[in-house]
Amino acid sequence: MDGGLASEKTSVGTEVAPQNSPCIVNNAQIDIKGGTISTCLYGGGQGYSYTKDVVMNVSGNANISGWVTAGGSNGRTDNAKVNIKGGTINVFQTINRGSMISANVTVSGGTITKLYAGGETGDAGVTGRFLSSGSITVDIESGTVTSLFTGTNGGTVIAPNTEYLKVFYKTSSVGNNGSIASAFGTSAKAYTANNTIKEEVEEPVTLEKELFNALSESGASYIVSTSDYSWEFTGSNITNTDIDVDLEIGITQTAPETIKSDIEKLITDDAEVVFINFAHHGQLPGKAKVQIDVSEKYANGTKLYIAHYNEVTKKLEDCKEVIVQDGKITIEITSCSSYTLSKTNLLAVDGENEEVKEKPEKIVNDNNEGKSDKDQTPKTGVNDFLKIPMIIMSLAGLAIIILNRRKRI
Repeated sequence: MDGGLASEKTSVGTEVAPQNSPCIVNNAQIDIKGGTISTCLYGGGQGYSYTKDVVMNVSGNANISGWVTAGGSNGRTDNAKVNIKGGTINVFQTINRGSMISANVTVSGGTITKLYAGGETGDAGVTGRFLSSGSITVDIESGTVTSLFTGTNGGTVIAPNTEYLKVFYKTSSVGNNGSIASAFGTSAKAYTANNTIKEEVEEPVTLEKELFNALSESGASYIVSTSDYSWEFTGSNITNTDIDVDLEIGITQTAPETIKSDIEKLITDDAEVVFINFAHHGQLPGKAKVQIDVSEKYANGTKLYIAHYNEVTKKLEDCKEVIVQDGKITIEITSCSSYTLSKTNLLAVDGENEEVKEKPEKIVNDNNEGKSDKDQTPKTGVNDFLKIPMIIMSLAGLAIIILNRRKRI
């Protein structure tokens, strides 16, 4: 059974130019809610057919005793999104033959005897490959996967630590969880008890849109940390799953050249300014919590003012108060650009700025609920949450810097 149309091998469509195929399906959707399939279920088509986007849903008491493949049996499938919510599947693989760009698989129920993140291992006929810009994301949040394997890409077993493969799994849902670390390496991350995935990186990375889609589906949190800062994104806060985010943050004591001329006039001797410059510019997939280590510059308990630089008006705006705790400041943002962090309110120096008429907003934590602004005081030992309007930088439920992780397949 194919989601896409079949075509003969004599068709003119190829992996490089699939648009030339006479058999093109823009969107294929397959919903299996019950019954029995004893052969094979494919999201894409056969021959040199071209299926652009696939959505496959398996639920209820569906019984598939054969193979389920996110892509086609041959040909080209661009992107496949698979949701397994129930039923039983003998063998699941994302790719068979032909080519794909991306596969995004979420398991939230049912039973899968063998799940291959790539193609089925041990079958010489499974030669399909993901294109150089492609990626595979598998999110096992519940249900039962008796055996989980990396699978193959281009007929070769996917090695541990492969960057284009991301697997998130609940330990109790995977029967062979004891062998996941050695087989997948850093490509697989287990959920903690509170449905959170934590990752530490040595160099900046880029979080790709497939990850945010998986978070949005599962509602999980993802924290990425470096020695200087961290990012946290939560699935319930994700509103746009079509954004890649470079998590790199530059922390300097000199102003970037792009804002220097507009900022210098505001800096006084007692300001002790630090500049926070995000590599990502524009909206984030959703609200993100960012922690930044400022221990080398400011002591614990220091009250600071953080303001956003508006690249359109060429002015600072949205000044907030934040307290240094455990050597860090914590802010929440939905977009990114440059910020100033200082001991004095730089907006008060700018006589043209309307915001100097009012005292900067203080952070409200759990202990201050119900108090007036003038009575609210930060609680030491608890992370403060600073609300910053949209300005080039967001990410909800994950933490820290990032460089592009994409690796050619």
